[in-house]
Amino acid sequence: MASGVSTNPGLSSLDFMSNPSTLLLNLKADKDGKITIKRDAFKNQPAMLTVVALDLTACVYRRHDLKRDVTPKFKDLRLATRNALHANDHYTEQNQITPVQLGTKFTISDITTSSFEFYDSLEKAFNLLVTLSDGSTQATLKEFNFVLKWLELSENEKKEKYNEYACHELHFFIYKKDRVFFDKIVKPYLVNKKDKTFLDLYLLDEDLSSFVEPWRFSRLNIVEQILLYHKIGSAGMCNTLE
Repeated sequence: MASGVSTNPGLSSLDFMSNPSTLLLNLKADKDGKITIKRDAFKNQPAMLTVVALDLTACVYRRHDLKRDVTPKFKDLRLATRNALHANDHYTEQNQITPVQLGTKFTISDITTSSFEFYDSLEKAFNLLVTLSDGSTQATLKEFNFVLKWLELSENEKKEKYNEYACHELHFFIYKKDRVFFDKIVKPYLVNKKDKTFLDLYLLDEDLSSFVEPWRFSRLNIVEQILLYHKIGSAGMCNTLE
């Protein structure tokens, strides 16, 4: 049994009510077929009572007006905080990605108005990229989910995956995550490669100073430009340009 009823409960929100409706379930009649409920059970409740009775084959209900005046109590759902946004100022919502290096700190100035997510593992970063990708790219990324368990694979399993998916991206991943396999399997292949790309030379620790020349530098993508900077540093780049 419940006091209070909505004409359209599927669309109504009663969060502003301080005292929600009382709900009494599975009440059983006595030997005389009666159910007695004290009025105190509906203290400070709205004045409408809805009674629902059902068995295995039927369901009936009745509504009853308790004929009393009840002053409803409401909850204040407004933003009540000293850090509330001032009505006369202008604000924008921003999504930011902040890399935090090992040993450094990142401070969130106002935790009450911020939401955040940590991407501190390869699996989290991989799942994020899959989520943000479109159909064709997403399908390709999913094929590379074996990198998440790369270190758990046997050497033969690694060779099978490498034989099927060998590419610059996988070379770089193995170079960073599995140097033993890189030196044994990948490096000999790159050494004997006839036409070596920038990334091939980078992974083989070759001299990259010629890529600072304007024409060759302009042909590098943003990742390759970053790797070049990390390899030779700002001083090396300036010296080469001179």
